[in-house]
Amino acid sequence: MKKAHVEILLWGLFLFGVLFVNENYIHKDRQYIKSAIENNVVIEAVVPTVFGKAYSIGSGVKASNWGLIVTAKHCVEGASYIKVTGKDFTCYTNVWYLDKQHDLAIVVVPKYFDSYATLGCLNDISMGDRIFAVGNPSGIWDNSVLKGRIYDDHFERLALSETGYFIFFKADAKPGYSGGGVYNKDKLIGILVSGTKDATFVVPVEYVRSLLEEYNAR
Repeated sequence: MKKAHVEILLWGLFLFGVLFVNENYIHKDRQYIKSAIENNVVIEAVVPTVFGKAYSIGSGVKASNWGLIVTAKHCVEGASYIKVTGKDFTCYTNVWYLDKQHDLAIVVVPKYFDSYATLGCLNDISMGDRIFAVGNPSGIWDNSVLKGRIYDDHFERLALSETGYFIFFKADAKPGYSGGGVYNKDKLIGILVSGTKDATFVVPVEYVRSLLEEYNAR
């Protein structure tokens, strides 16, 4: 076989390998997103005010089979009632447990969930990993996906004297994403609590795990 033919063959094998790996990643990525969407809910809170009622729209994550949902505290605090909408249900409930220090809350609905988010661990995350958030910026169960990567300058633990630690990554999260889950592959790594044009702030999964343990120990 001539040298030129060998080079063409090698390049062909190389490109085939690249395409195969890329297609395999895309397939897995879709599976991870599909799973996260299954565990996404819309949070609509009605908060009484001196002028009548105020409405807060956010997102939440299914956290157990038995109707537990984790969301952001600021989405539900002070609510007289909360409407929770998922893929195949709509329920009305109240706030059950708050973690004011870390901007987290638990609400419970009378619904058995066939699936719920699997908690990850920040120690398993590396710089450059792909991450994504699922939320409902339009206020309906639209499952918008916000994608990003973990970089040295966009993945840091910020020591905050009163609130503990936040993660942040480069992404533009619109209102309605608050309370939604942030994932690394198929694992929940935190709850999105706020965002700007330059950074999105996420409460780490360690605080979510502690909140669930505190609630279950009551």
